[in-house]
Amino acid sequence: MSRQPVRSIVAVDQLEARRMFATQISFTDFSSTAGLFSNGFGSGPISISNRLRLTDAGQQNQARSVWFGTAVPITQFRTDFTFRISGNSGQEADGLTFTMQAGDTTALGGDGNNLGYGGINNSEAVTFNAFNLTNFGSRFGFASDGATPPIPDDMSPIDLHSGHQMKGTVRYDGTTLSVFVTDSTDRSQLFTASQTIDLPTALGANSVIVGFTAATGLFWSTQEVFSWSYTGGRAPTVTTAAAGVATSGSDKSFDLSALFANPDGTESDLTYTWTTDRKPSGAPNPTFSPNGSNASKASTVTFGKDGGYTLRVTATNSAGDSSFSRVTINVAQVATALRMTPHAQTIALGATLDYNATVRDQFGHNLRTQPAIVFSVQSGGGTIDSTSGLYTAPNAKGHVVIAATADDLTGTVGATVNG
Repeated sequence: MSRQPVRSIVAVDQLEARRMFATQISFTDFSSTAGLFSNGFGSGPISISNRLRLTDAGQQNQARSVWFGTAVPITQFRTDFTFRISGNSGQEADGLTFTMQAGDTTALGGDGNNLGYGGINNSEAVTFNAFNLTNFGSRFGFASDGATPPIPDDMSPIDLHSGHQMKGTVRYDGTTLSVFVTDSTDRSQLFTASQTIDLPTALGANSVIVGFTAATGLFWSTQEVFSWSYTGGRAPTVTTAAAGVATSGSDKSFDLSALFANPDGTESDLTYTWTTDRKPSGAPNPTFSPNGSNASKASTVTFGKDGGYTLRVTATNSAGDSSFSRVTINVAQVATALRMTPHAQTIALGATLDYNATVRDQFGHNLRTQPAIVFSVQSGGGTIDSTSGLYTAPNAKGHVVIAATADDLTGTVGATVNG
């Protein structure tokens, strides 16, 4: 049986929905407000019952803002928050915003229909308005550069006066700013809106301050945020998808390669990390060298068992944003050694002994499909059945050598013939 080289079957995943961004903001609740800066609260606490309190029941003409203290990337992002406007029997006012602004954490807009936003320059906002000039309702709008939020669109079927928690999601893919609002009590109630905008150009920066503003006027409400997360940045993109080729001179290793581009820096800033997504049952984890550095865009993987493997390479930039590509490799068994049994036997004159031989692969495991094996007496006399391996000793004392051959592999064992 001729030895077969290690074969690879390569399948490369497309990168769609494979980008992973670093999370810059994560508040499952507001039991801690570390990292947040507030304006317009006076002596009022920023957090009440683990909620972020933006305006207070019974308080007219309030304008408040809460900002995360570190600028976050807006080149691409997703932010999720839950909020509620309540406390005034259907006459809740005025509303709140999620705002991105290129100023600092002292920014605060006007009260009433300004929603705590109007007057904040170099800014973009999505607005949730419960009172538009003279009418109660549920309305949404996009606002720019600190202008008083415009007369917005009806948010039907969302009712901001229901007293329910609402889940807001704002996503930006580099071109389109999209907003989704769901009633947390009745998830069938969904409002969506979007606009095309170049946020970094509009705000003059790739990273800005983000947060919430809110206001009351003659009418009031309790406006609260229950949770908030923000994940953003620009993940690396695949230039050359992950691939693997058998390492020359090795039946156990593959040379791996991949290359990503770094939209927010240079390729040399990327770290490449190889991991195993799938391996055969009972197989040890493959090893990668090098790994976890920029140099590991060219790495060597060493396997410990034949079978199918799916390997992943993740490229991560200095901000923690990452993308990955995967390659599937099939490691075939290669006939590497022939093992004979039994060893070092003493055989009586003219007696018989069964010999066996097994071909093993490069990992020391038996081939699942054994080749034809031919037995022979290499020296010392006696006879052997070339197919079954049944040996008959001669009638003279001495040392014999029995051989087994499978194509280019040969194994031998010795025995002593003694009367």
